Amino acid sequence: RVTARLGIDEVVVVGEGARPIADTARAASFCASVSDAADAVRNNVGGGEVVLVKASRAVGLERLAAALLSDGGKKSGDVPGHGPATHPAASTEEGSA
Repeated sequence: RVTARLGIDEVVVVGEGARPIADTARAASFCASVSDAADAVRNNVGGGEVVLVKASRAVGLERLAAALLSDGGKKSGDVPGHGPATHPAASTEEGSA
């Protein structure tokens, strides 16, 4: 309900700890890994969208933010620290994202 009221179109959650969010949020996608989340974001943004990464260091979402920043959302490299992804992204220095 909050996501709809705020005009949020899509919520992508990563890891089992976040599954309850996907189960209750409108238009939510559950991803088991950072690589899956990177693919989900890249496949659902076309340009001009705002992507907020509410990072969990335990899950490693700083790598998702770094990957999206480094490639501008394009399908073109590895997700840093996670090996090859379906649509990988280039790595950046830790702490720069």
